[in-house]
Amino acid sequence: MSTEVKTVNLQQIASQLEQSAKTVEAKVKGTEERYNIPTSAIAKKVPELKNFGKSTIFQARWDKENECMRVDVPKVCKSYDTEKVITQLPDLEELSEVEYIKYVTGLGGYAVIKIENTNFQIGLTANLDLDDDELEKFEGIDGTGEPPIEVLGYEKRPEIHLKTIPENEELIVVANGKKSCKHETSMCDVKISSTGEIVKNVLCNTQLERLIVQYGSEGGCKFKITKKTKLKDGKTKVSILDLNGVDFSDLEL
Repeated sequence: MSTEVKTVNLQQIASQLEQSAKTVEAKVKGTEERYNIPTSAIAKKVPELKNFGKSTIFQARWDKENECMRVDVPKVCKSYDTEKVITQLPDLEELSEVEYIKYVTGLGGYAVIKIENTNFQIGLTANLDLDDDELEKFEGIDGTGEPPIEVLGYEKRPEIHLKTIPENEELIVVANGKKSCKHETSMCDVKISSTGEIVKNVLCNTQLERLIVQYGSEGGCKFKITKKTKLKDGKTKVSILDLNGVDFSDLEL
């Protein structure tokens, strides 16, 4: 005898949070900050959410245009690095060990995933580059199992500005080759030598791009940020120093 699996609609819960969670709204109202709502707190009212452990499944942000709080949920999308179907959490982490049950694309699209013994309805990032004729090539745009990767949009990923990196620290480029989705520039991963921390998806300025071309991106490109200048248009100019050559900063004449 088969037992029907319960489906918990995370999109519906997010809508209810937007309407009634005043304590959450107070944390983001009028700001550009994002707030990861503790899953443990919501699980007190929706016990099935314990299946997610400590993962962030609801993230609040302030919508300035409409002057209201929005709450984001996990979404099915495709990975930049592996070109595989993944489920991305609102804090941009990937949710592992997911079983895909069904999907619906188009306006209001969603996916249903299974974790342990419960199904969860989540969001779906659509590939907006497909036209109607291309969509018709894929049978079962609404179907069961894992969605076809061709109908999915790419995951979101953080893009870190150089201006947020500490000054006067030795930085080493450890990876390169990614392209920004928001700006016409490349991105790289840098390691802060003093702490060992790796900062991923750092937006390159012209100076840094030239250094990477000259020294490569496998530990041979070293630099430090020496100055950050606020420009009249509100942007910040970041000056960097090449640490790969001879340092004449203490030269005595």
